[in-house]
Amino acid sequence: MSVIIENNMKYKVNNVEINLPDQLKDFDYFTEDPFIIFEKKNFIDESSYQKLVKEIYTYGGFQKTFSGSGDKKSNTIHGSNLFTINDGTFKDFCSAILHKNFFRWFKKTHLLFFKHKFLKIYFVNRKNMFLRILHRLSKILRLPISVFYTEIEYSSITNGGYILPHTDDYTKRLSFVFYLPDINKDFTSEMEKQLGTTFWKAQKTSVSPIKRFASTFLKGKEIKDFYKDYEPFRTSTYEKNKIAGFIKSDNSWHSVERFDFVHDRRAIVINVYEWL
Repeated sequence: MSVIIENNMKYKVNNVEINLPDQLKDFDYFTEDPFIIFEKKNFIDESSYQKLVKEIYTYGGFQKTFSGSGDKKSNTIHGSNLFTINDGTFKDFCSAILHKNFFRWFKKTHLLFFKHKFLKIYFVNRKNMFLRILHRLSKILRLPISVFYTEIEYSSITNGGYILPHTDDYTKRLSFVFYLPDINKDFTSEMEKQLGTTFWKAQKTSVSPIKRFASTFLKGKEIKDFYKDYEPFRTSTYEKNKIAGFIKSDNSWHSVERFDFVHDRRAIVINVYEWL
């Protein structure tokens, strides 16, 4: 089901209803300076959200750990491993994000900010053999084809954890985080801020601030120079059923700063990549 209502796109897959503004400027929060950031509350229907949070806090067995770089733990869901998830709200949510309607929204709201080829093809399963052959042929024959795929990462960061400043992977074309605060815990406004996403801008006194479209986590002297040249300008607070995203650029610096109280920061990051 898909329907446009008052500049909103709503569609339901397996009982989970996705609710997104039809344009980025219609989000609850939107800014273009120094790069585009958008935030929205009530991303999915309330009933599904309550069930999703209860499920996500039972998940363990994380496979990926950025040890020494903040100790974030995560797992990734995509078209080729969706079947491995137990039936439930999280699986329904992933199905809704991998749905063609979500890609249609992405095309309308994000692709205008990136160079792309004439023909745009979306595949749910990156490991699809036809996709691999098509991608290889497009490179050999220089066909005007851009290939996209979606990944859904669910993550855990516990007290003392953090994510260092970065602008995101070179191939990423969409990135937003879906906050999942524990429904059994009360959060103060300061806690919501500490658990949120910090966005950075160059200070007016900066002579040559770091700009990097393809970004890994900054380390060593670079991170020291970064904190000297940059300052926070927006913190997207960690609130229930809220998403925060941005348009990737060479200055779309963001981080999760270290927090100093006991909590398991659960979140889902939704990414669309271009297979270059």
